[in-house]
This record gives sequence, C-alpha cells and structure tokens, in this order.
Amino acid sequence: MTQKAIRPLYHVEALAREAGYEITYAYDDIVFLKHSEVLVQFSNVDENQLRIYLHRDLDEATASDVSLKLTRGAKGQDFTIIFVGSFTMEQKSDAKDEIELIFFEEA
Repeated sequence: MTQKAIRPLYHVEALAREAGYEITYAYDDIVFLKHSEVLVQFSNVDENQLRIYLHRDLDEATASDVSLKLTRGAKGQDFTIIFVGSFTMEQKSDAKDEIELIFFEEA
C-alpha cells in the first residue's frame, strides 16, 4: 500500500486569506478557491510551490484582477506561486457525480 504525501494546505489557506478569497473545495493535490474560479495544485517537485490555474471562463479583466490579488497574497510567504494556465470542468458522461478537469498549460 502506497502512502500519499501530506499536502501543506496551510500555504493555500494563507494565500486565500491574503487575497481575500476562501477555500471552497480541496481534494488530494488540488484546491479550489473563489467558487472554482481558481484552482491551486500542489507541486510534486517542491512542497513550497503552488501551481495556479484560472478558470477559462473568466474575462480578461477579472483574470487580471485575480492574478494580481494572488500575486500580492503570496508576497512575503514561505511559498511561491506559478501561474501555469487555465482549466475547465465538465461533468463526466458516464458518472453523474464526477467531473473531469481539463487543463490548458501556457508556455
């Protein structure tokens, strides 16, 4: 039996608090903020690094505002954030209570 790594959720809590957001859902290595407008993924390489995805449906002005708040929220913390790209969610056709996350990483 493999043991899962314990994720430092306190990093995401600090980021959310400083940015004025709240955690709305957490599962394994992902955490949703601001009612799924932001997805935070823990890095598998560095436990002090958070990977940020913004929901693909956000308009440019909102995405810019969210990015700015998250960047400010991360200043002076014991972790770094990296804006990786965007994401969408779709309900799986074969499972009523499951969603599929689709990631769009930008270079």
